[in-house]
Amino acid sequence: WFFSMGLSGKIPTEIGLLNDVEFIRLESNKLTGKIPEEIYNNVRLEKLYLGDNALTGTFSSNIKKLVNIKEFVLKANLLTGPIPDVFSNLKNLNDLW
Repeated sequence: WFFSMGLSGKIPTEIGLLNDVEFIRLESNKLTGKIPEEIYNNVRLEKLYLGDNALTGTFSSNIKKLVNIKEFVLKANLLTGPIPDVFSNLKNLNDLW
């Protein structure tokens, strides 16, 4: 967990190498830039908390790869654009905020 640790900068693309991780918690930091596409390669991921940062960009259609995601927290960032329809295909998704 890296909740409220004062982390800053971009989320490294190497986060996509964490294939066996089920929970990534990076909320309440000072992270900037786009959410790396590589993060969507972790099909085991169940909880992804990225809220309360300064992440930018649009929502990726690769969100559809997160077939086991249950909780996805993106609140209080600088993301733009529409929420993709692919969220409705994530059958395990219980919480999106």
